[in-house]
Amino acid sequence: MKRAPLPPEAATAAARPGASASGPATRAPRVPGTFLAVYALVYVGFWIANQAPLVITLAVRVDALVPEADRAATLGLILGVGAFVGLITNPVAGRLSDRTTAKWGQRRPWILVGATGTLGGAAVMAFAADVPTLLGGYFLTSVFVNILGAMLIAMIADQIPERQRGVASGVAGITLPIGLVGGSFLVQVLAPDIVLMFLVPGSLAFFLVLPFLFTLRDKRLEKSDRPPFGMRDLVRTFYVSPRQHRDFSWAFTSRFLVQLAAAFVTTYLAYYLIDHLGASAESAPSLVFQGLLALSIATMVAAPLGGKLSDLLRRRKIFVLLAAVIFGIAFFMLASGSTVPAFLVAMAVAGVGYGAYNAVDLALVTDVLPDPEDTAKDLGVFNMAATLPQTLAPVLAPIILAIGDGSYGVLYTVGGVLGLLGAIAILPVRKTR
Repeated sequence: MKRAPLPPEAATAAARPGASASGPATRAPRVPGTFLAVYALVYVGFWIANQAPLVITLAVRVDALVPEADRAATLGLILGVGAFVGLITNPVAGRLSDRTTAKWGQRRPWILVGATGTLGGAAVMAFAADVPTLLGGYFLTSVFVNILGAMLIAMIADQIPERQRGVASGVAGITLPIGLVGGSFLVQVLAPDIVLMFLVPGSLAFFLVLPFLFTLRDKRLEKSDRPPFGMRDLVRTFYVSPRQHRDFSWAFTSRFLVQLAAAFVTTYLAYYLIDHLGASAESAPSLVFQGLLALSIATMVAAPLGGKLSDLLRRRKIFVLLAAVIFGIAFFMLASGSTVPAFLVAMAVAGVGYGAYNAVDLALVTDVLPDPEDTAKDLGVFNMAATLPQTLAPVLAPIILAIGDGSYGVLYTVGGVLGLLGAIAILPVRKTR
């Protein structure tokens, strides 16, 4: 069976002694800084389009469509559907792109589809006159933004050599806080024009993708080299054998635990400030912004620094372990803190741990992927470790709070334990240092 041709540079590198067999990216030459800059720009657009509805615009639209008594339930339903859709779409889109034989490449057609569909879904939400239409618009947005996200995360394995994956993962890691803060600022500027509040973030996801599409040297797969794909393969899209691929499974477990802890922070931060610190309902939004800003700034510093150091020292595990420990310590600081300055310091510490963890953990998992021919699918499965906690946190947190007699100190102590367990879970990984 004839293999898909590599770009000339990659083919040359593949012939060198010592070339890795873990996938095309490990045989490629170093990528220039311009590629990483364009890649980061696309990722920022992705996060703005992804986070703006999640954090602000959906709540505003729901508030205008339903009575006050129904707002929480309606918003929860819409967000729950979106989280479930993302859980399914990410690995499926990855699996299909791994088998795409288009002349334009394996990922590029899907990137265009994802960006175009994201803008289309935003338009449906912008003009929705009732809840079913708004739900349908968010359903479409969730499908297409997750297609785009699956392709972007696959770029680490496709395009980046192993010795640069820490840097590339660090670059990807700083785009979430930039997108979160930038999207929040953008929506505030556009308010109260609800149409622009939806369309502008969606448009950024589309237009920022265009330079990347025309500069990307995408992989190509020949039709003769495409594996068969049936219903059984579709079902197996969501499964990686823990027994056969233990390193990948331990990395998945670690990320799941850390992301579950993170979901407790983002979901219940306002209630923590009111009930634990005694903040007023009027001051809570401002304090939430200050806390997220402290976390974001620390993340933007820690992510590229951790990624760069892991590349220079050629070590992944120790950075992931220490980052998860720091993240867990931040939760214990939140649980025991009783003042706003202590809260802001704890959020900054959480940003250091979270930024370094996300950057180096992504680099680590690309080094232990189960199948070099299914990189996007496997990374889609890995990304479920980040999306599942978003669905589980609203279910688990009320149970923990009930056991702890409503104490958010207890909830955040559990988050700290989860962070430490996430650190321990990375220890059994053997394939990478």
